[in-house]
Amino acid sequence: RFHPWHNNKANRYHDAYFGPYFPWSGCAYLDIEAEFVNEWLKIWQEREVALQNGTSLALVNAGNDVLSYHTYENNCTNESIRIPIEPLVGLLRHPHAICKNEEAVLSKNYMFSWSHFEWRQVKDVHRSNRDDVRENRYMFDMGCSTYTTGAGGSSLDWFVETYRRRGIECDRIFAWEQTLQNADKLFAGFPVDVLSKLSYFNIGVLAGHKASIHKRPWEILKQVCRDQDFCAVKLDIDNGAIEEELVRELMRDSDVLDLVDEFYFEHHTSGNPMMKYWGNTIGLDITDSYAMFAYLRARGLRVHSWV
Repeated sequence: RFHPWHNNKANRYHDAYFGPYFPWSGCAYLDIEAEFVNEWLKIWQEREVALQNGTSLALVNAGNDVLSYHTYENNCTNESIRIPIEPLVGLLRHPHAICKNEEAVLSKNYMFSWSHFEWRQVKDVHRSNRDDVRENRYMFDMGCSTYTTGAGGSSLDWFVETYRRRGIECDRIFAWEQTLQNADKLFAGFPVDVLSKLSYFNIGVLAGHKASIHKRPWEILKQVCRDQDFCAVKLDIDNGAIEEELVRELMRDSDVLDLVDEFYFEHHTSGNPMMKYWGNTIGLDITDSYAMFAYLRARGLRVHSWV
């Protein structure tokens, strides 16, 4: 469910952010809604503290006037559970990015990633598992750089540690990076417990059935992930055309959509103030981003705008 405070604002944000008075006109909208922004970030912080202290997330899952939600229902038992997710607003980044704090451009402290408790609650509602069936946890990182570095900040170590804090320990990690790496330096940078789970492809990814399977993450995912597994995916390869093809494949393939539990994607669009960091982009704009993210969330996928 998309909450009313950010419903139908895609065109308004587009006009504000990419009109003649950017960035101040676009930032003004978030200033008007500062109360909601502050509450969103406050709930995010409270959830982080709860995760560290082992406190029930139910105590900090309020935010009915701020957050978006997915509601999961069992039509046989009438059980249901609501899991919060950050709203789709502004530049689809941290709400202070560009407008208030340049460093917030790389901040990930706004995304509501799954916790194991929440994920298990949903699985229990769906009754898709038996207790005697092993659940594996997989991470697929397209555009991973090295373990602790990346153009927009590292991703691999962030995912390992973020999910670990949430009670989700990855059993296997599939990672793709097109930039040629020195193998000795690359693997020396991984903790041993992570390296033992790692499949690192020092090649680029591609979409389309004609590409070799080792370059097609969705095909590998379908071979590996099962319904009872936790599968998280990140896509950020700084190639807008290939990224767009991969996301369109995801949108068309219901088998993949059913297997992915969480998806992180940075949409490199044209006319965006982030272009000073991105360089060349595809011909879409932020209204297309809103449509894409909204569609995937409406299909039940927890999708986050990556940095």
